[in-house]
This record gives sequence, C-alpha cells and structure tokens, in this order.
Amino acid sequence: MNLDNSTVESFTRYMKKYAGMYQNLASIFHDQLKDKKELVILDIGCGPGLLLRQLYQMFPLSILIGVDVSSEMLNSARDQLNELKNSSIFLSKTSSEALPYKSNRVDGIVSRYSLPYWPHPDIAFSEIYRVLKPGGVLVLEALNADFSKLKLQLIKYKMMFRNASEDVISYHIDAYKLAYSLEQIKEFCNSAQLNIEKVIGSTSDWKFIIIARKE
Repeated sequence: MNLDNSTVESFTRYMKKYAGMYQNLASIFHDQLKDKKELVILDIGCGPGLLLRQLYQMFPLSILIGVDVSSEMLNSARDQLNELKNSSIFLSKTSSEALPYKSNRVDGIVSRYSLPYWPHPDIAFSEIYRVLKPGGVLVLEALNADFSKLKLQLIKYKMMFRNASEDVISYHIDAYKLAYSLEQIKEFCNSAQLNIEKVIGSTSDWKFIIIARKE
C-alpha cells in the first residue's frame, strides 16, 4: 500500500487514540529486560513512533532506535518524538532484511504488526539473530493469518464507527492478506535459532505476541 502523507497523518491520528495498546506491548517488553538499565533497543517497523514514546518512558537511560522503510512514517515519528528532546532516540530508513548494525550489538528488539511488510522474513529473522546480543530478546506482536474473516469484517465496521478514514481501514484490513500464522512464525524463529520462550494469545485471536531469545 502506498503510504502518502495524508494516509500517514490519518493513521497517526487514529492510532494515538489507542495509546494503551502501545503501553501494553512496551510493558511486556520491559518485563523481559527490567533488570537492566542502559540498553540498546531496536523497534523494527516503528511507524509514527508511538511505541518508541512508551519505550522511552520505561527505558529513559537506553539508546532507542526506530527503523522503517517509509520516509513518511519516519517523518511522523520525528514529529511525535521531537517534544521529548532526547538525543538517545534515533530513526533510520532501513529494511528488516538489512539492519545496518554490528553483530551482537542489540539487547532487545520489538516489532508491532510490521511482519506482513517484510519482503523476506526468513532473511529478516536471521538479521534479528545476528544483531541481538547473546541473551537478547525479541518481542514480536503479529497479526494472525488464521483469524476469522467474519470477525475481521466486524473489526472493519467497528473502525468505521470510530470514524477511521477509508485509507486507514484499508491499511489495517489489507495487512491480514499478508499476515502469517503462528506456526509459520514459529518456523521463522526456529530457522533463525531464536528460542521461543512464550506465546501470548492463541490461534483464534486476531493477534498474538511471541517472546523469543538468542541463546
């Protein structure tokens, strides 16, 4: 989907209504690394930076890096993060398949719903493994390809009721056409030698969270 400035603005405005969803994922991520303070944290597919804002609240002494392939999303993220006036938050136009970071450099990686847009997820998971430090954690929140199509339609109507624009609705609903099943994502992790420690959610939910670690 072409993400022009208008779509990104609409998306950012709509998603800011759901700050609790970003806070929940940030809290789950924090629980995996709460015993450490000065970390290097990578958000793959950071979008408009709403998750990075929550991560900053929980990891104020850490280096936070947000990457995205969309220049428009990164511009929105800069707008959202500028008010924090923090020099330890960095944004980069980068694909998940070619992370420009040294091996064994990152303490934790988080990603929210960006997996459908990774052209080569097998390569991306290998890159995640490469840049993670031994013991580093991946927290991946993913859309569920096996989610009921009828329930997906109900989500669409709910978004319409909440005044989501047509392009924002399409952005959300169309992502399911590219989504993966839980079993497929497990295979990606296993092939990349990432040890899955926990799955939050089930195959009937609209999404799930996978927590995996590099041994």
